[in-house]
Amino acid sequence: MAEPQELFKSPLDYVIAVVGLAMVAYQMLSTQMTLVSPAEHQNIHLAFSLALIFLVSVRSTRGWMRISAYIMLVLSLVGTIYVFFNFEELENIFDYPNTLQLIIGIAIIVVVLESTRRLYGLVLPILALIFVAYAFLGNFLPGPFHSAYLNPATIISRLSIGISGIYGITLGISANYIFLFIVFGSLLQASGATNFFHQIGKVLGSRIKGGPALSAVFCSMLMGMVTGGPTANVAIVGPFTIPLMKRIGYKPYQAAAIEAAASTGGSLMPPVLGAVAFVMAGFTGIPYGRIALVAIIPAMLYYFSIGLYAQFQAMKLNVLTVDEKPDKREMLLSGPIFFIPLLSLTAFLVMEKTLMFAIFWTCVITFVVGNIRPSTRPSLKQWMIAFVEGAIGGAQIAVVCALIGLIVLPTTMTGIGIKLPAVVEMWSFGSLTLALIITMFVSLILGTGLPTTPTYVLVAIITAPILQKMGCTLLQSHFFAFYFACMAFLTPPEAMAALVASKLADAPFMRTGWESCLVGLGGFLVPFLGIWAPVIMLEPQSLSGGIVDLILVVALLIAIQAAICDYYFAAVTKVERISLGATALAILLFFVWREPLFAVAGGAAFAFLTLLSVKKRLATQQAAPGIA
Repeated sequence: MAEPQELFKSPLDYVIAVVGLAMVAYQMLSTQMTLVSPAEHQNIHLAFSLALIFLVSVRSTRGWMRISAYIMLVLSLVGTIYVFFNFEELENIFDYPNTLQLIIGIAIIVVVLESTRRLYGLVLPILALIFVAYAFLGNFLPGPFHSAYLNPATIISRLSIGISGIYGITLGISANYIFLFIVFGSLLQASGATNFFHQIGKVLGSRIKGGPALSAVFCSMLMGMVTGGPTANVAIVGPFTIPLMKRIGYKPYQAAAIEAAASTGGSLMPPVLGAVAFVMAGFTGIPYGRIALVAIIPAMLYYFSIGLYAQFQAMKLNVLTVDEKPDKREMLLSGPIFFIPLLSLTAFLVMEKTLMFAIFWTCVITFVVGNIRPSTRPSLKQWMIAFVEGAIGGAQIAVVCALIGLIVLPTTMTGIGIKLPAVVEMWSFGSLTLALIITMFVSLILGTGLPTTPTYVLVAIITAPILQKMGCTLLQSHFFAFYFACMAFLTPPEAMAALVASKLADAPFMRTGWESCLVGLGGFLVPFLGIWAPVIMLEPQSLSGGIVDLILVVALLIAIQAAICDYYFAAVTKVERISLGATALAILLFFVWREPLFAVAGGAAFAFLTLLSVKKRLATQQAAPGIA
């Protein structure tokens, strides 16, 4: 958290603060009473979000860009205010807007496109424009991509002022849930909870080899439980863990890769799961609590795989332990600042309270708990900064959710949402495995230029129906798309989590990105295993079969990471490394084909290689007793 004097330098900073605090106050109040209709609530949410985005842009730009930011700010206010005062009329006209309404509709579309361009670059607005253009021009296309003629005025109305499109389900999810969860994460950071992570890191780092790396994994997991944002997670935890890993012997790119992979898991870790889980709940109708519950085993397997890499590399490099001793008193006093809000949120979800109820009271509890301890109690200005930064972060998600409406609505208006799954089915030749691989690559490719939420939405629209047709459940289909939308944070050429971590480690970006993929390899396998081994999704066909599947999944992850790191309980030979790879392949083929022979062969080979590695480890320790 920046110091107050660093953020309040000009009158514009105070304007941004007033708007941000007003937005938080409105959003908080709206969880406790019905102020306006749901669609009007979305419009107010969008008005605040656009105002914050363009005010921040005015503060950070110069020349023509600043002038254009002012213009966009005015257009945003004019458009959303017009919608607010003419809401009932706009709901009724829908397909028959007049000239003024068309102009207002176009203005709203333009400001949403421009706000996302300023935040995320050109890729997302261009993609949205392609879908919008398809709605206008699809009737001119040949073959399967031909669509019926749609009146241009009708298209514009439905995309904006007709209270659909931009004002669709994803903006509603942002207005009702995502925004306050982001504010909660900002409050938690201000409260002093990160002190607890530092002490945990010292405990692990001083007692076991690879402790600083394992502390990066553990602390990133804890932070991910409440923030759900990979890049924010790296920025918060990385400055502490990465230098420590480098100091004890990890190579810079390895330290950065471990932190990047661990932080990416924040989007996969219950109970928050990032913004995408809320969108998934809205799209599928599956309760958010159910999604969070199902996410537990996949997230644990993902972090287990990262922990294996960290420990195997520590043993291979023979890294040192750190001599920093934890402050047990500090850990004891700072722990509740983190755990009380987290346990409160979990308890509300378990009690099946509404998400709005849960997050409102969790924010209140965080604020109260953060003020109890005098030595870490934030000042009033620091709390204000936390609220404002949370509002800005929520606004950045809100405009993306608004823009998703420009993508989703044309898919339903034109029927392309039905045709695209047929294309995937044709390319996969009816094979579920091939369809899953296509889905994975589509997600990772889209994720190189898009935020997680639109990547998930696009992939879910295209592939979820065909995965369900091939036998996957609704939850499995959407969870698969969700996982790979998150994993795009690790994969080059963009790999935002790896990019931030590489800067902190002073390591080559591309080397860090590819190493991050190896560290987080479990994240690429777990979604497939969620389809092939339903026990991971808490849907086992039988108890005994589910237990066997879980054991084999653990063996698979161990074998793969041991082969990657060239180390198990002891250094492995080339033959042993090939054998570990073959073992992993045999187990993987069992899950794909459900042929028991592969399970027996893979399980027996894994047991033999484990015993062999343990024997080598014991022999090494006897020969050199000083080796731990």
